[in-house]
Amino acid sequence: MGSISWQRRGSRCWMPYPWRRLTRSGWLFWWMGSDTRSPSREWMKMSSNLSWKNALVVCGVLGVLMLHSGCSLHKERIKQGLDYSRMQDYARAEAYFTDLVRRFPQKTEYRTLLLRVRMSRYYSHLYRARSLRRQGKENEAIREYRSAQAVFPGNQKLQDELDEYLGRGADEVSSQRFQSKIQPPVRLGVDAAEKVSLKLRSMPITRIFKALGKSFGVNFIFDKDFRDFVYSLDVEDVSFDQVLNQLCLVAAAKFRALDPSTVLIFSDTPYKNRAYALSGVKVFPLSSIKAEEAKKLVLSVFRESRPMVQEDAALNTLIVKADLVTLKEVEQFLSQVDKAKAEVELDVEILEVNRSLLQEIGAGFGNTLFELNMGTEGDSGSISSTFRLDRIKDTNFFLTVPSVAMNLLETSGDNRLIAKPNLRGIHGEEINFMVGDKIPIPQTQFQSFAAGGVNNTPVTTYRYENVGLEIKITPFVHQSDEVTLQIELSMTFVTSYVDQFPVLGKREVKSVIRLKEGETNIIGGFIRDEERDIMKGIPLIAHLPILGKLFGSTNRNLDQTDLIFSISPRVIRRRLQLARDSETIWTNTLGGVEGGRVDAPQEETVGSVQPPAKRPAGRVVPELDQQGGRVLVAPASSNVRVNQPVLFTLRLAGVSTPVARLSLAGEFPSGDVEIMSISTSFLPPEQARTLKNFSGGNFDLGINFTPPRKDGMLAQVQARFSTAGNHALHITSLQAFSDSGEAVEVEPPAPVNVDVK
Repeated sequence: MGSISWQRRGSRCWMPYPWRRLTRSGWLFWWMGSDTRSPSREWMKMSSNLSWKNALVVCGVLGVLMLHSGCSLHKERIKQGLDYSRMQDYARAEAYFTDLVRRFPQKTEYRTLLLRVRMSRYYSHLYRARSLRRQGKENEAIREYRSAQAVFPGNQKLQDELDEYLGRGADEVSSQRFQSKIQPPVRLGVDAAEKVSLKLRSMPITRIFKALGKSFGVNFIFDKDFRDFVYSLDVEDVSFDQVLNQLCLVAAAKFRALDPSTVLIFSDTPYKNRAYALSGVKVFPLSSIKAEEAKKLVLSVFRESRPMVQEDAALNTLIVKADLVTLKEVEQFLSQVDKAKAEVELDVEILEVNRSLLQEIGAGFGNTLFELNMGTEGDSGSISSTFRLDRIKDTNFFLTVPSVAMNLLETSGDNRLIAKPNLRGIHGEEINFMVGDKIPIPQTQFQSFAAGGVNNTPVTTYRYENVGLEIKITPFVHQSDEVTLQIELSMTFVTSYVDQFPVLGKREVKSVIRLKEGETNIIGGFIRDEERDIMKGIPLIAHLPILGKLFGSTNRNLDQTDLIFSISPRVIRRRLQLARDSETIWTNTLGGVEGGRVDAPQEETVGSVQPPAKRPAGRVVPELDQQGGRVLVAPASSNVRVNQPVLFTLRLAGVSTPVARLSLAGEFPSGDVEIMSISTSFLPPEQARTLKNFSGGNFDLGINFTPPRKDGMLAQVQARFSTAGNHALHITSLQAFSDSGEAVEVEPPAPVNVDVK
């Protein structure tokens, strides 16, 4: 087409060829002179003078202009919506991108930007609601929660958080205790709400079991090795399970329901437990915690119960074989630890601050070299390159010198955003992110072709290394709306090449930080300097000390790069914490109930005043025929010093039927007591024969009275306490018989407290 020359005439621009420009509305207009001739007619007239090559060039230029205009319009659309988002006007940005998606449904980029804006709007309302919630501004917080729900109406997690804040169902959740789903195969047909009152004194415990069974219609059978002993029971308005627990506790026994009306009582020994105790196998499906981790926890926590545990990694289930008590305890334990982990989203920005300094000083020559040409001048003035010796005197010689420019230049670089990822991770799980390339690193090993040969054959393998920026972040979400981040940042780059092998440089930082939700932390200092000098000029002359600058140039390029890393955590989902999850799981409750403990009634809150409960109508077991005697210990309590002897006197009183034979046993459970003597010297030998035995803090006493007696002194026990503290004397066994061999009911004394200082 040739070059376009512009001539100014008034307010019009004239061109030798027709030209057209693209307006904002997309129409092409002819812009010619001030004449009124038709543009199309002018074009037809002038186009005849254009060659097909010029027409092709014009079409190409017009196509490039249209393509550039379309790309510019696309970028302008995106830029306008992103400007709304940067100003945090998310509602306007969402409306703008929604309109673009409606107008251009085939553009997936518009859909992606719309989703991103909606997520930003959602989190903006959510974080504002949580901030107002911490400040105690209830109405404003609820309003922000509603705005977040309007963005994603079906978000159940947000609805649960709002319900928790509003207190819906809080009373039910806090009062609801853990309910086990494990039930024994046989249950007793006893009403748990029915109460009983028992007052039985100094009776064999087997008779107490049978008295309890008569009240509720339950038959008790006893193992042949069960040890019987005398016990007194005085309870009011208690359930069957509570009495059964107490009796099994004092008898060191367990029971098993054989059918709805029959109970087997056996001693709590390892042999009897293997023979009679009920065990079962339960499969626990796990939703969040891994089966392998759950197995380690169960075996560690319930080590004394010795359950058999096996995990199924494919189904993520835990298989436990244990007795009914342990199974229920494991069930409650897994319900507290098998919780979904908290999730966090990290807004990461990686900014590269680049400062490039380019200095060029000296004379810069053109790209053409020095050329020497020769030839003769013809008649028309042209130069002929033919060389003839006979016309050497007419030969002309030409020397071409490149162009020379004196340079004094300095330029600087700018900044750019390398990456802006949104990373989402789980509590305690590592998040990896890498920006860069992988380069091959050759490794050569010498091997032998044949077995036993010399390793003289080189074999080269390649190992790929990451070159760029690598980020490793491990988040830990706390209940206090704070997030701990374990951060590892490393930047790897190629510094040079040695024998075609790359030399790698590395910058690395490790840090542990704790941030509030939405707080931003900035890490910088990954500075990298690179300096290069390039010299160009005429050989030999350019190296002269002073004149060399006139015949050459030196380029010094200094690149200084710094990476700035910013991170802001957002908590997406917190660990669900119910009120019942804070309950203590009590093990080894010393209850004899098959299948576990009996839940005790809730204690009243301290300070609350409750009306007296109405006494329920329950069964009352009448007292058996008793004589009302008892054994007294004097003094009832005492204060002594360490290693000071103390004398306790035992006396029989209030027995209506004379006692011919009496045996009793006592002990100091603390263990830091030494019984020094048991004296019965005040009993005449012809009226009483005694049998005494004592060791450490235990003693036994047996007396035969001739004739039988109803009261009187029995013995004096002298003891010494080696450590300070509270001690007590307990009469653990007491039996009395008349002259005819019938049992005489004698009530044992209450424990005697001794305060040793």
